[in-house]
Amino acid sequence: MVLIYELIRLYVAIKESEILDALKFFGRELQREDIRRKLFLLQQFSLVQKITYSDSMFYACGNETFHNLRVVLKSGASFDPLRRHVECVEYYKNNNSERNRNRAIERAKLGEPK
Repeated sequence: MVLIYELIRLYVAIKESEILDALKFFGRELQREDIRRKLFLLQQFSLVQKITYSDSMFYACGNETFHNLRVVLKSGASFDPLRRHVECVEYYKNNNSERNRNRAIERAKLGEPK
């Protein structure tokens, strides 16, 4: 559950299918129903909020805080989550194919780092 929360926090607003893909990347295979249960719990504790815009549904972090993960890459390269967060926000703003996500972020006022 911490990894799911951290993915949502890192990517500002993320779809359920993108969470599944990211977890597969990290070697964690979960069923869609398991993801939904964990997202439900995160919503119940006000850690995550569901944002619907047009026909898209995104998950974003709420105002409450939770455990954070510190990512360490095997290559030894540094990983800056704040920089990645800002890069994602900029990418969403500049990429026309992400307009629904960007509008959902604007609606929820999630573009600013915490």
